[in-house]
Amino acid sequence: MGTICFSGIAHAERETMERALASAQGWAVAAEADADVVVIDLDSMAGHMTWLRMRNGPQALIGISDAPRDDVGISLVRPVSGRALADALAGLGLPPARTAGPGPHAAAVAVAAAAPEALSAGASRSLSDLLATATGPLRLSVPDAPPLVIDPADDSWIGDGALKPYLPYATAALGADAIVPATAADLQGTRQSLARLRWLAGLGQADEVRAEAEAAPVRWRLRHWPQTEREFPRHLRIASVMMKGPETLQMIAAKAGAGEEDVAAFIAAGLATGTVLREAAEDGEARGALLGRLRARR
Repeated sequence: MGTICFSGIAHAERETMERALASAQGWAVAAEADADVVVIDLDSMAGHMTWLRMRNGPQALIGISDAPRDDVGISLVRPVSGRALADALAGLGLPPARTAGPGPHAAAVAVAAAAPEALSAGASRSLSDLLATATGPLRLSVPDAPPLVIDPADDSWIGDGALKPYLPYATAALGADAIVPATAADLQGTRQSLARLRWLAGLGQADEVRAEAEAAPVRWRLRHWPQTEREFPRHLRIASVMMKGPETLQMIAAKAGAGEEDVAAFIAAGLATGTVLREAAEDGEARGALLGRLRARR
C-alpha cells in the first residue's frame, strides 16, 4: 500500500498535489511516521530541518524547491504539476494504495489521540516540528501563554488575533503533558491561517540561522514583500533592507539599525513561510570571512 505525507507544504500547494493524487490511482495521504513517501518543501525552515532529519531514513523523499537541487534524490521545481508529481511517484517503484482507507477526519483523530503517548518517554517537540508533522486537532499549553489550539487538517488555528501572547510557544519544548487532543469545545472560536503560526514558530529558530551565518557567509534575500505583523514593527525596516538584494545577516542588521538577534528571527520566520531565500556567498567573500574569523581568534 503506497502512502504519502506532505511536510511543510503551503495549504494551496498541498491541495493541488492532493488533487493530483486522485489521478494517481489510489495513493493515500498518511501521517509522516506511516508514510512510504514524504514530500518536503526544501525552501522553508521547517522543511529543511525535516529533510536533514529524514535524509538517511527508510522513507523515500521528494523535495520541492524554487530551483533545481542536486542534494536530494528526487527534486521537483515549482510550480509542480500533477503530471510531475505522478511521474516522480511512479519512478519510486512503490505500489500505490488500492483502497481509500479511513477519511481524513478519522486519521486526524487517530494521530491526535496518539500524540501524548508518542512523547511519553520524555521526548519533546518544537512548535515548528509539530506544525510540520501533526495532522489532527491538538490543544497545546505552555507557561505564561494562553492555550493554543491547532487544526492542521483545516490549515488553521483557533485563537485571538494577536500573535505576541503566543510567542512563548516559538521556543518551547513541548512534552507529552503540553500536547492533548483538542475537544469539540476547543475547536469553537475564530479560526486563523496556520501560515501566521508557522511564521511565529519560525521566530524561535533564530539560533539556527545565527549558527549558519557564523559557519559560512550566507546571504539572505526576500522572495517578495512579506505580510509583516504590526506587533513586530522592527521587522518593517529589516524587510526594506532585504528587498534591495541579498546581504549577510550582519550587513542587514547594520543597514536596518536592528539587532542581529531580531534579524536572525525575521530570517528564520521567513524561511518557515517561504518568503526568505538563502544564497551562498561568492568564493572570495567566503575566504575573506574565514580569514576574518581566524584573525579574531588570535
